[in-house]
Amino acid sequence: MMMNFLTTCFFSLSLLLTANIQMGSESADYGEIFGSIVAKTGMRLQEASAKRPLKLKAMNDSLADLARASRLMASRGDSGEILRILESSRRHQSANSFSWLLEGIWLNAHGRKSEADAAWEKFLVSSRVYSELDKAFISWDEFHKLRRIVYEMLRARGVSFEGREKDIQVRVPFTALAEYIRDPSAEDRVMNIVFIAVLFGGLFLFAGAFLTGQNLQTPLFRHLTFLYGMLWFCYGIWFLDLFLELPFGWSRFQLVPGIAGGSLAFVLGQIFLAFMNRRRRIIEDGYKVCPFCSAVITRLHLECPECRRSFSGD
Repeated sequence: MMMNFLTTCFFSLSLLLTANIQMGSESADYGEIFGSIVAKTGMRLQEASAKRPLKLKAMNDSLADLARASRLMASRGDSGEILRILESSRRHQSANSFSWLLEGIWLNAHGRKSEADAAWEKFLVSSRVYSELDKAFISWDEFHKLRRIVYEMLRARGVSFEGREKDIQVRVPFTALAEYIRDPSAEDRVMNIVFIAVLFGGLFLFAGAFLTGQNLQTPLFRHLTFLYGMLWFCYGIWFLDLFLELPFGWSRFQLVPGIAGGSLAFVLGQIFLAFMNRRRRIIEDGYKVCPFCSAVITRLHLECPECRRSFSGD
């Protein structure tokens, strides 16, 4: 409780030091809202950190660093250590936008105005999406109120966003999917046709082979099964990019053909190696090679003693 009280006091004080939010008659209201939200968030951080509520260890570690930094800020800890902890929280989770907000508050409270402005700009850029980490300690409404206040504050401090509006606009999830449904690009239409043809064609191929009693354990069918599975994997990546967007700037138009091409090259390489091995292998008269496990067995065998699979005679 004492630490929560200190946290509240610190953030209230830091708000006063945040300096000259010149927005006319709304300044006091914005200040009260900002102070209230950040103070409550500091207390929620301590509670959420203790529970470790998130699914991934990295996200929980990032949350713990945020809570640790806020405790040090409340007790006026070492400035260098606080900044290192906030940086550590971003290493654990790059989408940790709230760490930039806290860093801006701390820097501004210590008179480092230009660095504080830069930190708050990074907060606006990195907080375009209300992430799973944010949900652990701040509500959607409070989160976007903070964004609005920081934006107005930076404008009042002379920071211009002209020409950079798209960099800080809230990114609505599933925009790529909505655009695809409304007006798919030519590339998406082609990929969709190819996926439908290949995946359904493969389904009919395997179903037909099964119904006609074909041996699905041959090397050829094993290779086809692998390729079919990889195509479903590529289809999943395509939809993942449409729904959530791929990380690291990847695109479905580069990643899907790359994985599909790599899988095909792998299979062709396996076929070539098997062909070369068969050519090099010297089989004595009266022996043959099992088509399933490549074991050398006598021609009289109708079942491989190695893999226990049956096959017809020569």
